[in-house]
Amino acid sequence: MDVSELRSAFTFSSSVTDRIRAFRTDRIAKIISNETALPFAEGSKTVLHCIPVESFAGSVQYDVFRFRDQAHRIPPIVVGGGWNSHINLDGFATHSGTADGCFSYTQLFRNGVVEAVEGDWLNAELNGKRYIPYGALERDVLEYTNKKIFEIQKELGVNTPIVVALTLTRTKNLEMAQDIYSFGGGHPIKEEHLILPESVVEDFNAPLSKVLKPMFDLIWNACGFLKSKNFDDEGNWKPQR
Repeated sequence: MDVSELRSAFTFSSSVTDRIRAFRTDRIAKIISNETALPFAEGSKTVLHCIPVESFAGSVQYDVFRFRDQAHRIPPIVVGGGWNSHINLDGFATHSGTADGCFSYTQLFRNGVVEAVEGDWLNAELNGKRYIPYGALERDVLEYTNKKIFEIQKELGVNTPIVVALTLTRTKNLEMAQDIYSFGGGHPIKEEHLILPESVVEDFNAPLSKVLKPMFDLIWNACGFLKSKNFDDEGNWKPQR
């Protein structure tokens, strides 16, 4: 399929969107229940999916093993003290962690899908409360997607559009980080998991911050705020200092 055909497939074919969402739902369920390729540390997780429409609009396979000797090019989304890589049934993965379980991994699926999971950002406590480090989360999701995932997908020969989806697990009672008190208001998250609606990247060169801003706004909504404080009125990334 060429790019225009892929866009039509995503826009008009409910079967394609249904397959994409079924895949995402299945992956989230496995991650929540810790049915991952490697044992994962307990706690909340941030789950990022970058799903090419062509992966579910037809039968495609990519040589993800080409990166087995270039693991430095796609480290896990969060790295602590280095990382390792391994081949598995789904394709190729990099991971970082300890003997008690990894806390971050990135899985390259054979069909071009990339899944990045981390278990660090949402698990820090202060005075018995857990907070969302909104600056680090938004910045690192944007940078990792643009500079790591998209670069790898382009090299594999993946075409846009790409469905980008973000999920936060075990979010109940999480709040925005302490310095949000200067913003006023806010409340703990009431939902057990935040499975956010997908965003669609039509072109690898599109300004990613504007595409993903609605996704980040929803996280702030869940904490009682109108929108993310890290974007200007035009949707450009301008983090709080």
